Parts: sequence; structure tokens; C-alpha cells
Amino acid sequence: MTRHAAEYLEPVAVLPLEEAFADWQPLRPRTGDLLDDLRCLRDQLTAAGYDVIAVDQTTPEQHRMGLHTVSTTVPGLLPLDFGWTRQRALHMPRLRTAL
Repeated sequence: MTRHAAEYLEPVAVLPLEEAFADWQPLRPRTGDLLDDLRCLRDQLTAAGYDVIAVDQTTPEQHRMGLHTVSTTVPGLLPLDFGWTRQRALHMPRLRTAL
């Protein structure tokens, strides 16, 4: 148990985001517009051979307020799940073949 607890109690080296994602810095847009960031990600995914599917799910109430809701999926990528019991990616062959 002591060894297990040590993993949580000992200091770990933490990188600032600027260092952890240094290769991303020259690529990302600097406009402050979220749409430019989304277009950049879309372009990188399509350049890598993936399809990007976006579906407008804006409700009439959101539309009246000037808001929009979009769901996006990229077939071939692993899903992002929240919650230990919902982790589909752990059992998908793609996890072992794409890395």
C-alpha cells in the first residue's frame, strides 16, 4: 500500500502547456476566433485522411438567442468517454493498431 500511495504523494514533473504542446504552437491560429481553431483542426484531420462529419443540432430556442449546437464525429478515431464505466476505447482494436 505504501508504494501505491507514494505514486500520489511524491512530486512529479509537470510541463507547462506551452512545452507539452510545443509542436502545435506554430500551427494554431492566433486570431482569437474559435471558428478559425475549428477550421484548423478540421483541415489537419482531413489532411491525415479522416472524414469530419458535423451535424447542426441547434434547437429553435437556441437559434432565437443566436446560439448554435453542433455534434461532430470523426470515423476512425477513438471515442472520448467520461466515467470509468463508459470507457469504450479500452476494448476497441483501434487502440492497439493505431499507436
